[in-house]
Amino acid sequence: MTRIKGLSKYMVLSLVILLLFFIGIIIYSNILKNKLSGQVNITLSEVAYQNKMVVESQISEQRNLVKQLALVIESENSLTNNHVLDTIKKIYQNGDYKNIGIVTPEKTIYISADGDFTTKYANYFDSLEDKESLIILDNDTINNQFSIFISEPITSISGDKGCLFFSYDIKLLVSKLSIPSFNGEGYTYIVDSNGDKILSSNNKNSFNNFENIYDALVSANDKNTKVANSLKEKIINGEEGLLIYNNKVDKTMYYLPLDVNDWYILTVVPSTTINTSYNSIMLMTIMLIIGITGLLIFLLITIILTNYVKNKKLYNLIYVDPITNGYSYTKFSNEVLLRGDSHKKKALLALDLNNFKLVNTLFGYENSNKILKEITQLINKRCSNNGFSTRKMADHYLIYYEYGNEDKLIHFIENLYQDICALKIFETDYMIVPSIGVYTFTKLEESIESLENKAIIAWKNIKKDNYTYYDIFNDKVLSEMLENKKILDKLIKAIDNDKLDVYYQPKYDTISKKIIGAEALLRFKDSDGTMISPAIFVPIAEESGFVTMIDDYVLKKVCIDINYLKEKGFEIPISINLSRKKLENGNFVKKYLEIMKNLNICVNDIEIEITEGTILSDNKAIKRSVKSLKKHGFNILVDDFGTGYSSISILKDLDIDEIKIDRSFIIDNSEKGREIIKYVFNLALALNVKTTAEGVETEEQYNLVKSFKCNTIQGYYFSKPIPFNDFIIELSKNNN
Repeated sequence: MTRIKGLSKYMVLSLVILLLFFIGIIIYSNILKNKLSGQVNITLSEVAYQNKMVVESQISEQRNLVKQLALVIESENSLTNNHVLDTIKKIYQNGDYKNIGIVTPEKTIYISADGDFTTKYANYFDSLEDKESLIILDNDTINNQFSIFISEPITSISGDKGCLFFSYDIKLLVSKLSIPSFNGEGYTYIVDSNGDKILSSNNKNSFNNFENIYDALVSANDKNTKVANSLKEKIINGEEGLLIYNNKVDKTMYYLPLDVNDWYILTVVPSTTINTSYNSIMLMTIMLIIGITGLLIFLLITIILTNYVKNKKLYNLIYVDPITNGYSYTKFSNEVLLRGDSHKKKALLALDLNNFKLVNTLFGYENSNKILKEITQLINKRCSNNGFSTRKMADHYLIYYEYGNEDKLIHFIENLYQDICALKIFETDYMIVPSIGVYTFTKLEESIESLENKAIIAWKNIKKDNYTYYDIFNDKVLSEMLENKKILDKLIKAIDNDKLDVYYQPKYDTISKKIIGAEALLRFKDSDGTMISPAIFVPIAEESGFVTMIDDYVLKKVCIDINYLKEKGFEIPISINLSRKKLENGNFVKKYLEIMKNLNICVNDIEIEITEGTILSDNKAIKRSVKSLKKHGFNILVDDFGTGYSSISILKDLDIDEIKIDRSFIIDNSEKGREIIKYVFNLALALNVKTTAEGVETEEQYNLVKSFKCNTIQGYYFSKPIPFNDFIIELSKNNN
């Protein structure tokens, strides 16, 4: 009886324990279910952020490549010269791109389809001048497939403007987003702010062939209307968050804005995932109840390791450069901010490896990446505890360095330069040469981007001097840039308000001394009455591209003045100078003919002056423009003849009407100089090409060119450039 009572106690105790256990299981199951639901939501948001980073990293990598290539092209004299096109072709052949190309303002496209360059009119780009880099999704007219286009405005050294673009298959992003998540149940959409689909990952549970996510939600279930409207409002407001909708089964969606255009990434998982996970874990818990403690320890260790690996990957993604294992740009910026308040003198260096594209071509990208990694290690070793670096993109590095005095900074730069130059490249004699722009500061009182921009300005100055490999930013460079901007603004305002003056320098017949023509020359008077020299404002206008507006302005003014001269009974041709940029735009000839027709001016009234350097250019667009001008009846005059290396070839190869002998030959009193100019005049005479002597200032010079049978004279000996009213007076005197 006692044993039975004892057994009953144990049974009751066991039942109580069992009851408590089941109560615990029930409580545990409820807690577990809630936890799983929350964990799924957290994981869903993490997956969404990982997908966001995948998309942005992929596009950022392509954007950085475009920007880096844009910097290389902008160091060229022309956007479409053979070197630029060959460079694009090599990158296209070595990369996974559908197209790489350059679009000019005339919507001419130089494109690398199938590795060959063809010229087509671009129908899918507006002018990108004065815009930041652009990312669009469009139908590639070359491949007739949807592609992602990344473009960047570019301006060459000579002022050419255009747009560099890369396109690559949208399937590359789709494949990256199609990595299974939530046991293959999770999937991803990318849409724009209107809800229109950009792309979707491959998954059997997703909407099939939908065009708009809002319409797809409503079509799946009428109860989703409120959800669709809420999602639309959230996306318009740029918010992120969770929502639940029904498409056969309940599904959870995490919506998150991308830093690309107005795109949103939508990550979806079926809500049944929660129940499936719950049942599996509960079954496992019951089956392994005896070893629950060990299981908990195992799960704890697994969670810790999983989070560690995940956090490490996330850290590496954000803070580590995947090629060099050095600092990422984000990590570099954070470290600069942390050390910016120190009292030491500081410098930010922008280091570029000259012609590193050639290294990619010669040794391949894998070996080139090894070189970049070695250079990163070399830089960090040279910095020691005084600084650190990052490879911002391609072969462009930023270095933060603290130093005691300027001599130590120069010593550091020189040693760094020598270290990189001495680098052995795969047992070859190939030498990598860096260029280094430097900006020094004591206190961090401006943004990292501002520091970087000033270092880059110093780096760009190196390109102007082939004998230096580093330059330190100073306020003089910035002042010159600002002063040039002021002059350009004044010039634009002057043209808008018709405040520029056209002066005329007469051309005299050598024998009769009669005025037989004139050259139109622009003069720019500042608001205070002082003259701004053409030697100052013309290069600024050429660099900005505004010189083409000056060309148009001069033409219109000259046409008006010619009509007035005709009313006074004077019939002489006026020559106008055309800039290189204007000649690169072949469409201008038709426009000029229309202007002249509207003002009753014929081609015999206008002569075209083109500098020798421009007409000898290999630029095909310029050659086409010259041929077009000649075809329509304009006389072509070669200005500054004799200043180039191939002057004689102009007389032999080009269809020109007149050469204007540069003043440097006229004032050359040496015996050798006299023989050369005599030869040029005789050759022009033999080839029936007219000659004008420029810069004739003395009677001795006049008699000299007269003896060489020069056709016309232009210079201070007869007249300097004069205002139009004075020119009319001079014409009247000369006529009488």
